[in-house]
Amino acid sequence: MLSVLITAFNEDVVSLVESIRTQCIETAVPFEIIVCDDHSSEFFRKKNERLANYPDVTYRYLENNIGRARIRNLMASMARHQWLLFADGDSRVVSSFYIKKYLDAQQAGTVLCGGRVYDPQRPQKREFLLHWKYGIAREQKPATLRNRFPYRSFMTSNFLCPAGIFSSVTFDESISGYGHEDTLFGHMLWQKGVPLVHTDNPLLHEGLIPAGEFLQKGENAVKNLAALYIRFRKERELIEGVRLLRTFLLLEKWHLTSLIVFFLRVFHPLFMKNLKGKYPVLLFYDLVRLLWLIEEVRKPHLLSAQPRE
Repeated sequence: MLSVLITAFNEDVVSLVESIRTQCIETAVPFEIIVCDDHSSEFFRKKNERLANYPDVTYRYLENNIGRARIRNLMASMARHQWLLFADGDSRVVSSFYIKKYLDAQQAGTVLCGGRVYDPQRPQKREFLLHWKYGIAREQKPATLRNRFPYRSFMTSNFLCPAGIFSSVTFDESISGYGHEDTLFGHMLWQKGVPLVHTDNPLLHEGLIPAGEFLQKGENAVKNLAALYIRFRKERELIEGVRLLRTFLLLEKWHLTSLIVFFLRVFHPLFMKNLKGKYPVLLFYDLVRLLWLIEEVRKPHLLSAQPRE
């Protein structure tokens, strides 16, 4: 009945898998766990490959890194059961009833999102503060808030989906690297009229990364967002669902883009210094991303691209 699909990349997922496996056994649900390792280092490969000793766990190591969208589609194609539970490998189970809550909330033809939380304790290392602060402020939201705009709040890190629904949507593999595969997946669910319900059944995100790496991933996400904007700019629901795009379009409407770019370029070094420091300001991160978006959208190869009809 339940296929648990866990991505792994340079992280030890043994504890996560064992926690979920124990809960599946306790609920007596027919299950399998599939772990796809997206070409981790040998250190993490050796840690994780012992999961294959469990009869109900499949561990597959990929010889090449294929990315967030393709690896999820691959796991879904390997799954045998009618419900697919996706979980990121840098997560930790915080509820003893995590699996039971999902099983109790199942509804035919409905996608469920459990949400994400962060450790409430401030990281001791300065380099992790930006990621932690962003997660607490922007990603850790109760179901009541997420259900106000359910499709805009979709995240890939923790969701339950009927296999039939997933096969009709899947992740768009043209999205490379990090960022916004969840934006497009949520939009496609909306297009197809698939009910999406958010619940308070979170996983704790343990994979904090240093500010420099977080900013690099953020920049890649903005590049993906710019490509989505060019490709889907006629689709109002998708565009208006992303605050950064709404801000960009407002500036374009009032012919303020060039002025804002000048301002942002002047202060960009100060913003970056703050974001890597002890007291990162999320507004500065938003402004840096806005600059990245404007510069990316203005690139000739994107300007010449045609929107999807």
